[in-house]
Amino acid sequence: MTTETRHPAWLTERMKLFTHANTLPDEGEAYDSACTAMQVRERQIFDTPVADQAEALAKLQMAAAVHAEGMMLDADAAAELISEVTPYLAGEK
Repeated sequence: MTTETRHPAWLTERMKLFTHANTLPDEGEAYDSACTAMQVRERQIFDTPVADQAEALAKLQMAAAVHAEGMMLDADAAAELISEVTPYLAGEK
């Protein structure tokens, strides 16, 4: 996987896992496994620094997806995210 495709690929995989988890009963090993895999991808997306504009956009899409699902980033995480992606979105990097 190249640097330019990491975050978008992880986001795609995470969204597939989310869709799959929603087809499963809320209780059970398969649901827990899908949710754990989804959380691993979320952490990868949020913890790995972006390297280009595509990755910055994918990281923002992850934050929007988490929000749409009823969860939120805390203020510090949101501020860190904005600080990280702004130079890429502004074309400064």
